Amino acid sequence: MYTKSKTVATTQLHRHLQSCANYLKAKADKSKDEFLQTQLGFVSSSVDPSACPSLYIGKFDMKKMKESVAHWIMMHEHPFSIVEEEGFNLMQRRGMPEWRGMTRNTAKAYCINVYELEKKKLKSLLKNVNKISLTADCWKSKNQKIEYMVITGHWIDESWQLQKRVLNFVHIPPRRGLEIANAIWRCLEDWGIESKIHTIYVDNASANDSAIDNLKVYVRNKRRLLCEGRLFHVRCCAHILKSFENITIVY
Repeated sequence: MYTKSKTVATTQLHRHLQSCANYLKAKADKSKDEFLQTQLGFVSSSVDPSACPSLYIGKFDMKKMKESVAHWIMMHEHPFSIVEEEGFNLMQRRGMPEWRGMTRNTAKAYCINVYELEKKKLKSLLKNVNKISLTADCWKSKNQKIEYMVITGHWIDESWQLQKRVLNFVHIPPRRGLEIANAIWRCLEDWGIESKIHTIYVDNASANDSAIDNLKVYVRNKRRLLCEGRLFHVRCCAHILKSFENITIVY
């Protein structure tokens, strides 16, 4: 590095710059970022530290940007095609001239990669959990008339904090007990937690009663149920109150 004392003017530094091989090469190649000093930036304290480090390198990284776009799409449930919209790409180029754009297929691939990575992290976390309670909610879409079920896991972590994660979101056949039980069991096997289920909360419906009876048989092959399974099935209080409300309105 070429240096001068504080008492010397900048003329000598300017002359050195005109003969510096690295600088001239960078200027010719229009790639000064490879030779000039790396820029550092600091994130505001109001920003979630888990989302972005407090100190980051200012060099543009297209791969990291695509990963961030994938997180953004999943967080706000945007369609993959949003990355091809003119306004989105205009906004990106205004802030980052190096932005090269991405197709909807690329966005989909990055979302799947992010999902697989986060799933792997959650699987590792669940290995250290002893007991997990489940909630299973079924509904039918108004437009497509398709049955769906979301399965959520709840547990207490090492710091005695209640944690919950969506474990699966699946399309199921018409609501019959055996089909619901099989869908839940496949989810548990996929996550490797079939021997850790403590209780399961479902709506107060006959199909769910049948599903839980089948699940009890599956779980008993893995572990002994608390109180011989009498506490395994928990009916949703909100669903029961809603049923009372509907009956009251009718009469």
